[in-house]
Amino acid sequence: MMFFINNAIHKYSEDKRCYMSSTVTISLIQIAVYMGFKEIYLLSCDCDYSGPKQHFTYYGMKSDSKAGDIMILAYQAAKDYADSHGIKIYNATRGGKLEVFEREDFDSLFPSEGNEKNAPKNDK
Repeated sequence: MMFFINNAIHKYSEDKRCYMSSTVTISLIQIAVYMGFKEIYLLSCDCDYSGPKQHFTYYGMKSDSKAGDIMILAYQAAKDYADSHGIKIYNATRGGKLEVFEREDFDSLFPSEGNEKNAPKNDK
């Protein structure tokens, strides 16, 4: 069983507590770490709230364009924790403002038809 503790942006637990932050992705990273993953890939985490789209916080209140900046602080704490525990977090998002993590090419992770250069090699 995991316990969720709210509003601890920069905290990580060594036990079964999961600190919630400004984005659900922080909770998911903590769960992946607890499950023993040593490599974590982020998809569609752009952290860009500068345009007309809005980020919704608790109780449906709209936040301003600083939501991405607040999330980046939480991601930096996640990176610091991961680095100190031998865990690698990659950002495979196309574009966006999240530059805390090393970038990984999305298309190389999920090859598709017509994109054979990235397809897994078949040794049969």
